[in-house]
Amino acid sequence: MSLTLAKQGERVKVTEFTGCSESRMRLLSMGLRIGDEVQVITNLGKGQMAIAVDFKRFVIGRGLAQKIMVLPIQEEKAC
Repeated sequence: MSLTLAKQGERVKVTEFTGCSESRMRLLSMGLRIGDEVQVITNLGKGQMAIAVDFKRFVIGRGLAQKIMVLPIQEEKAC
């Protein structure tokens, strides 16, 4: 699924970047890599969205976020 479908507060793992080489280079130059765990800070369903990767925070547009393919991370529940 694309990053735009992730819910606010959800943790996801980046699986691939789609789109042209310019958008991939932009994501890589920001420090985002395949395999990174991303937390969605804000996703209101329109406009920009804020994400956190490690100790960095980014605000990206929906167009760029649609090119980031992710998988949800299953949270382990403590007993």
